[in-house]
Amino acid sequence: MSDERLREAERRWRETGSIEDEAELLRQRVRTGELPLAHVAAAARLDYPAAAMVLDNESAPSFEECLASMGKAAQIRFGLCLARAALPRWESNHTDRRPRECVLVVERWLSGAPGQERDLIRREARLLCTRLLNVANAAAADAQNEEAIVFQFVVALLSLIWQDKRETRSGFMKVMTIASGMPDGGRLTAAAAGEFVEWLLSYAHGSLVAEHRAW
Repeated sequence: MSDERLREAERRWRETGSIEDEAELLRQRVRTGELPLAHVAAAARLDYPAAAMVLDNESAPSFEECLASMGKAAQIRFGLCLARAALPRWESNHTDRRPRECVLVVERWLSGAPGQERDLIRREARLLCTRLLNVANAAAADAQNEEAIVFQFVVALLSLIWQDKRETRSGFMKVMTIASGMPDGGRLTAAAAGEFVEWLLSYAHGSLVAEHRAW
């Protein structure tokens, strides 16, 4: 059965596009169980205005804590957003397609069914990491080597796929640390945040994709 308050909030936001009306829509989606509060908190930590307005003055967990509460797939997804943001620069300067191959493996794992399908992709990811480890380790010798940093990043991202719950948090922090040292790291983080917020706020209701994302 349609929830009248939710539908009215959605209609009003689509009509005005205001931050205040989007915040009200998010509140109604949380109220009806359509949107997890942890997703709103994570979006707020990424400085999305409507999400920050929903939390008001509440003490929200850190972004890393929000992701940890959502599970391993959310952490991998944010890493994937960072990788997608980095690919255009890489491919405009290099013919090496291995970073894209890594991204495709991560995409397949996220869309794969738990169980045998993901297990097969997990083994593929591990083999790919083994092949790329020497290139990635070169970053230790030259911290300014873009090629080495990019491969170090994709190896760290792929490694998250097979790490257990105890290792995932430190593995995710490694991904974030490497990303911060990549060329134009601030732009990459902003681009990744934009894509991730769209996923966060559309997660429980795929037909509603926010139309006002210029924050």
